Amino acid sequence: QHLTSCNIPPNIQKCQRLRVGIWAGVDRQSRPVVFERLGQFFGSGNVRQVSQEDWMTSYLYFLEMHFFKMRESAKQSGRAVNRIVYFADFQGVISSILNRKIWKVIPLLKSLVNTVECHYPEIVDHITLFNVPRVAS
Repeated sequence: QHLTSCNIPPNIQKCQRLRVGIWAGVDRQSRPVVFERLGQFFGSGNVRQVSQEDWMTSYLYFLEMHFFKMRESAKQSGRAVNRIVYFADFQGVISSILNRKIWKVIPLLKSLVNTVECHYPEIVDHITLFNVPRVAS
């Protein structure tokens, strides 16, 4: 299916609603910017709302959108764009650890990381994490 069509499969639409991430525009170098509230997602319990297979399909769709966004940005800026910028807010991750919801997300994260490492090039130029608890830093 065409990534920009209005015919996004229902399972991907549901995952997009449950996931707390957006395309936030472009930076000064015309790189697409992704902003995601990982702490909120970890503590939400949303991972249990759909199957792991649906999460994987949705994430692969999201990754393919990276390439579309980079092409669009390159067309608009007139220069090559081959990387994105990623921001993640970890506010709320401590409460997700305390209420034990984070442990339900870990298998999904492992699966996503394995797939990305095997099938996608490094397309993230900068990763900025904020509100990361001291325990993790």
